[in-house]
Amino acid sequence: MKAIILTTDKWQQIQAELHKEYPPSYFLRWKMKEKLGFTVREHKAWIENKKRNQDDWLSASGGALDHLVSFAGHTELQIHLDFYSEPKRTFFLLKFSEIISKEATDEFNII
Repeated sequence: MKAIILTTDKWQQIQAELHKEYPPSYFLRWKMKEKLGFTVREHKAWIENKKRNQDDWLSASGGALDHLVSFAGHTELQIHLDFYSEPKRTFFLLKFSEIISKEATDEFNII
C-alpha cells in the first residue's frame, strides 16, 4: 500500500487534530498501527534544483564545494504515513482532506 507523504507543516497540523481526539497512549508506535492503521516515518528526500546550467555554476562564488551541493539540490524532511489498512487510509484521507488537499499531487503524495 502506498504511503501518504506530507510536509512537516502538514503533519504538525494533522497531529494537532489527532491529539484533540485520541489519548496520548494512541501515539505509541504499536498502538498507532493497531488503532489508527498507520505508522509514522521520517524521510530525508533529495530535491533536485530545477534550473541548472553551466553559466549558473561558473558564476557561483569561486566554485566552493558547498556551492556545488546547493547548486545540485538539497534535502527536505518529509513525513511518510505507512498504512496497513485500506479502509483506515481512505478514512484518514477523507477526514483530513482539507489540510491535505492544499498541495495534493497524484496519488495523494503531499510534498
